[in-house]
Amino acid sequence: MKQSIWLKNYEREVQGKKEQSNQGKKIILLIIPVMLLLIIIAAMENGGMSDPQAKSGLLFTVGIVVFIMVLVAVILGKNKKTDVAKRTRESVLDLLKTDEDVDLFDQQMSAEPIMNVKIGLETVVFLTRDYVVEKYMINGNVQYCFIRRKDVVTFNFCKAPSTGVNPLRASYAFDIKNAQKKVIMNGIAENGEQLDQLVELIKEAQQDVSVIKK
Repeated sequence: MKQSIWLKNYEREVQGKKEQSNQGKKIILLIIPVMLLLIIIAAMENGGMSDPQAKSGLLFTVGIVVFIMVLVAVILGKNKKTDVAKRTRESVLDLLKTDEDVDLFDQQMSAEPIMNVKIGLETVVFLTRDYVVEKYMINGNVQYCFIRRKDVVTFNFCKAPSTGVNPLRASYAFDIKNAQKKVIMNGIAENGEQLDQLVELIKEAQQDVSVIKK
């Protein structure tokens, strides 16, 4: 089966951002030892190494700097192993089974959405001819969840603690289930207005959907 052009472009984009972020952390690893060396030199020139109290403070500072270096090195090592495109790739490949699926998917992802609803600061749900798509952020990385419109059977929601700027306004957790009652998409709408817009989008996706408040 052919590869999705949209997916390849997405993987290239997130991998590029990951490498750029890692490069910034590597620069930090280079700067910290230089700063540490300058601190030690300044302490020696001022006679700080002969003062027990100053020496103790310098050793404490050195300990903190070394800890930061080790922490950054660990984060870099972890980031190298992290596949930031995995969630989105699995969601796409779960839907695309034929070359025709791939072509239709790429066409729809390159066109303007039929409907577009913002349900959070960094979360958007949009509708194409065949798919409901949730676009969101995890650790600074753009992620997507794709489901087929025809698989939408129930839309469940309930009140949740506020995730918006107003702590007094309730947010709403939701999940979408298929005919086998399996959750195929979930998330949080920051307020009631966004929830109403999301329900409207889901009804546009599947007119027979059951909307259930829990």
